[in-house]
Amino acid sequence: MPKVDGEAAKHRQALRPLADLSYLQCHQIFAAASSDGLVFRASPKPLLDKATAPEAIADGAGIRLYYVSGMAGKHGIWTARAELQGDGWRVATAEPVLINGAHNGDIVQPDVIRLPDGKLRLYTYQGFFVTRQPKQIPGMVERPHRILTALSDDGVNFRDEGPAIQLDAAEHPTVVQIANGRFLLATTQPKTQRVLIGTSSEGSRFVLNGTAIPGGAGDLIALADGTIRLYYEVPGGIASRLSRDSGTRWENEPELRLSNATPIVEPSIIRLFSGAWWMFYRQVRPDCAKP
Repeated sequence: MPKVDGEAAKHRQALRPLADLSYLQCHQIFAAASSDGLVFRASPKPLLDKATAPEAIADGAGIRLYYVSGMAGKHGIWTARAELQGDGWRVATAEPVLINGAHNGDIVQPDVIRLPDGKLRLYTYQGFFVTRQPKQIPGMVERPHRILTALSDDGVNFRDEGPAIQLDAAEHPTVVQIANGRFLLATTQPKTQRVLIGTSSEGSRFVLNGTAIPGGAGDLIALADGTIRLYYEVPGGIASRLSRDSGTRWENEPELRLSNATPIVEPSIIRLFSGAWWMFYRQVRPDCAKP
């Protein structure tokens, strides 16, 4: 028995402490409206409190909103339907997103696309948030970050499809199907503040195309003329770029799509059937002190 206890102690010492997630209780999700996808007007009131990493997809007369909960003990991806009422959104009661029947608090930063057959594909980043991470050993190569994908019929219950791509320090995936039928991925490396671009023929396995854009987390949108727009974080707000060659070259669009003195991050953009554009994004409450 002492030997078992000794092995258990050695194992615990080889693990890093659990991440402090209390700062997420200061995060809020806001919405901003636009008539053209270029100039957005922000709502002064938060859509969700203690929530981060928003993602929105059209769902009938409204949208389905995905986000990561900042509530104590509820870390992970949650989803709720939302309907537009007047100039704001009413969000229904949320429920946890299940992958293979379980809610995983280590899986975050959702991005969702609707496939031609009506199914939803979820892209996420899996890290160590509620599970302890192995300590870095001198000479050991840092484990690559895994961008995962999963498939669903109802937007709540997903089936794991495995890793879409594995890269050093890659987070915040966003995917769009483009005019030629292929899929385009953008993922961010926070350490280097670069957005990397990848391509796929079927949407579940990606390879990089060699393009790197300076900036933070973003969202890809396919425009009606086949052009692709990338909305992404920059100092001062959300900027955008256009690609007219399926994601190899990107031209900067002037000015910012949305700006604020308080940092605006993690944009998710959707165009409704009505033609209206909405951006969902995250800010930190200025007066918030984490517990």
